[in-house]
Amino acid sequence: MADWYGAARSNYVRLNCSVEAFREALGPFASSIRVSPSGSDSSRVCLLAETYDGGWPSLASDDSGEDIEFSFQEYVVPYLAEGQVLIVMQSGHEKLRYVDGHASAFAWDDREVHLGLWDIRDLAAKTFGIPAEQISEASY
Repeated sequence: MADWYGAARSNYVRLNCSVEAFREALGPFASSIRVSPSGSDSSRVCLLAETYDGGWPSLASDDSGEDIEFSFQEYVVPYLAEGQVLIVMQSGHEKLRYVDGHASAFAWDDREVHLGLWDIRDLAAKTFGIPAEQISEASY
């Protein structure tokens, strides 16, 4: 079995707190997500995944050793300034077995929307009027 290698980042957004306070609010995920201020506008930041495989973190342990699940809704959205929309993207591959990707948008007011590369098969079927089962997946 091959390893998955990915990359993940966000767009630039404004926070409703200082960068330092936001980094602290990331708690056990602070070492897996780099908060990078914009060079031209330090009031805006982007998030960069710094995990062993390049994707967004999923789990961390708290002080008592219990697993904590990461979610953008819990650890990031409460710190978005009013009117801001965080877009996070992740893509990766497992050799040439498959390529996958996912993007999500989170609004400051808790709305969200998601899409994945695998959605293309259903979209193609709908657009071209062909049953999805007749379109092979881009994997082996």
